[in-house]
Amino acid sequence: MKVSVIGTGLMGTAVAEALLKAGYQVTIFNRTREKTEPLSKRGAVVVDSTAKALLAADFIIMVLFDAASTRQVLMSDDARGALQGRALINIAATTPEEVIALSREVSKLGGSLADMVVVGYPDHVRKGNAGYLISSDRQQADSWCKIFRDLSPNVHHIGPVGNASKAEMALWLPYMFTTVAAAYALGAFERLGLPVGIVRSLLTDNPVVRVAGADRSIKQMSGRSYGSKMWTVDNFVASCDMIIDFARSLNMPTQVFSDIKAIYVDTSKRGYGAEDVTAIYETINAPAASSQ
Repeated sequence: MKVSVIGTGLMGTAVAEALLKAGYQVTIFNRTREKTEPLSKRGAVVVDSTAKALLAADFIIMVLFDAASTRQVLMSDDARGALQGRALINIAATTPEEVIALSREVSKLGGSLADMVVVGYPDHVRKGNAGYLISSDRQQADSWCKIFRDLSPNVHHIGPVGNASKAEMALWLPYMFTTVAAAYALGAFERLGLPVGIVRSLLTDNPVVRVAGADRSIKQMSGRSYGSKMWTVDNFVASCDMIIDFARSLNMPTQVFSDIKAIYVDTSKRGYGAEDVTAIYETINAPAASSQ
């Protein structure tokens, strides 16, 4: 089966690699061509326009940054005429309202746009244990589920377009705490003079106190190395208001999320805005960090 991937950042590259490994014929397009070279060496076909990527396959995976960038690409003069008959799925971070509106625009041009959330980091996609939440019309549901079940057994169709983005917003609520939890635990162990290796092991593997992503986050925090950017501090700050508004819309308490946002804002002010979110260690444990 032929599949195109538009956008080869960290997640787009991982998805394309997984598709190639699963035996798909993969065409890729990215505005920065250099980012496509590793995939080209793995057998992907690189094209130089959105339209060519759309026309190269019946199924197209959009892995751009947000709704604005995705809409800009799909509604460009280059792409509009190539949407007829194409099935697309969006992985960009969007609100339910944004992806529903974009889906309607694509539909008017003869295509269909589904919505998906990847529950996991790029490494999980490559390893085949990421989760995929797909929302689409029933006509496209089986096809999209089949494609992603070739990448992972953890695939769920959760209803019409917009539901995946709703689920993502709900899953962001616990995600707000994970990096903060790891930073507090590491900071406490260090201040108490306890072995860092133990907290890393427990937060990674223990069924009671484990924290998602702790193996990576503890490693970066303990090494004061925040270069492996899955999500930057400033990107997280920009997302906080969206999550606060979402929780408020469900009549949930929001003060805790405002406090978490303040930690990220402080971290950005300390000069770590462009670093990985694990840099919040520098704020949570500022006295310990400054004494070393």
